[in-house]
Amino acid sequence: MAFFNYLLHFSACLTIFYGVFFLFFRKLTFFNLNRLYLLCALLVSLLIPVLTIKLPTFFKSVEMILPERSTTSIGIPDNFRAVPVNKTSFDWMLTVQVLYWGISGLLMLKLLYAIVVILLKTLKKGKKNGSFWYIYDHFNSNASFFNMIFLNPEGAEEERIVVHEQLHCRLLHSIDHLLLDVVAAFTWFNPIIYFLKRDLYQIHEYQVDHFLIQKYDPKDYAELLLRSASFESRKILNTFHTPSVLYRVQMMFKERSDGKLRMVYFLIIFPLTMVILYFNTSGRAYGSNAGRGFVLVIDAAHGGKDAGGISINGVQEKDIVLQVAYKLRDEARKRGISTVMTRGTDEFMTLKDRTALQGNFFISLHMNAGTSGKSSKGLELIYSAENMQAETSHQIALSLQEKLRKLQGMQVSDEVMNSNLYVLRKSRSPAVAIEMGDANFSPDLKFILNQEKQQELAGKIMDAITSF
Repeated sequence: MAFFNYLLHFSACLTIFYGVFFLFFRKLTFFNLNRLYLLCALLVSLLIPVLTIKLPTFFKSVEMILPERSTTSIGIPDNFRAVPVNKTSFDWMLTVQVLYWGISGLLMLKLLYAIVVILLKTLKKGKKNGSFWYIYDHFNSNASFFNMIFLNPEGAEEERIVVHEQLHCRLLHSIDHLLLDVVAAFTWFNPIIYFLKRDLYQIHEYQVDHFLIQKYDPKDYAELLLRSASFESRKILNTFHTPSVLYRVQMMFKERSDGKLRMVYFLIIFPLTMVILYFNTSGRAYGSNAGRGFVLVIDAAHGGKDAGGISINGVQEKDIVLQVAYKLRDEARKRGISTVMTRGTDEFMTLKDRTALQGNFFISLHMNAGTSGKSSKGLELIYSAENMQAETSHQIALSLQEKLRKLQGMQVSDEVMNSNLYVLRKSRSPAVAIEMGDANFSPDLKFILNQEKQQELAGKIMDAITSF
């Protein structure tokens, strides 16, 4: 899920950058600058989602807790018990992932196949002359790929065509093609990448045409373009014949843009990048960045009229989890981490109100009490595959599992479970629930009622959160 969130952030950044190009730069005759802009837009959009920028802090972090009273009214079912995912149930998230990777894989295979065909054809039919390979082929249009030039032997104007393709090679246009094809293979769902490819390939032609009309008569060269027939070619090739020949001819005879307009690029691009970076700074800090600005939401399950599980000797789940929640809050405070508690007293909170609280990570505390007491799975970690950041939630759950195994006195379940628990599904941040043993199992109850063990448990939980 984290990778898909990255793709969405990338797509959003690319859309903004491309929108600026389309509105302000597309019709300008600064072909080199336009090419540079589109390539930088692509690369910066790839980088921005993985950057974490620390902004100056002007206000002190405030420890937050909800009011002691609440008039809300719906609780977690008393008999809630997370169970492993039913393997026979339909997993739409898995289906989406399989579909995505399947299409991306096919597109990458198609690209590799095209490259292999080009290389084999070069080895079979190519003739080296200087730094270029020339391949004469009746079935392909005039095109180039790195230093390999494909030519249709028919045509009287071969010199201008050859020079045209040599310029594509010297300007390294094939690198742009490969980069865009690889990115498009993984962002095939985003129409903006195809618009960007179209415009960048068009700019390639503008660049080459601009050079050629300085060497040859512009009108004769334009007539050559208009007479050229369209042939099918492999997409990663720079082709002489393109569907947009008319635009190329129009651009050749268009009046050059005023040089002062070059300043527009810098006046727009820098502020635009800063704005995108600014809006990309929230909700990304874990590990050493977890501290000032990081907010941990601590959910003590049940409360008020909703006692949760009740052991055979009358111990109520709502009381135990609240004790541990306070220990966890105090441990977070020691480490400079702000917290929000969904409840600070024995009060009743709706599920919706619990998930309405915003933070960087949501942890929900529970304890089982529905067994005979003869055995226990001990500490159990739970996440939801339906959470917006399910992959991150799962990874944090695994980190918690590893840290909690160092506790003495209560075992840790080997399985990280997937549950549709409301607070895990609806949390906007990564979310994990912990079942802290079984209140009907004497060793577990003895452990969790021990204040020192509660403190030790809180410490291990914070170790996992701050080290992720």
